[in-house]
Amino acid sequence: MRLTDLNINEQGIISEQDINLLPAKLVDFGCVPGNVVSIVNYAPFNGPVYLRVQETFFAVRREIADFIEVIRLEEKEVA
Repeated sequence: MRLTDLNINEQGIISEQDINLLPAKLVDFGCVPGNVVSIVNYAPFNGPVYLRVQETFFAVRREIADFIEVIRLEEKEVA
């Protein structure tokens, strides 16, 4: 599933993917496979997505958030 498929306050674990395809700044913020990411809020009109990774809060364009694959945290706990 994509990061933007999560609802506000839901958490997911970033899936294994090629981090070379992500912007370097996101990797610096901790958007790497295995880290937990949560949706803080969605801006209206297809605006940015406000995220939390570890203790860092930041916003990314929705197009970039659509690119990040995650596993919903509850799904991982059940499996």
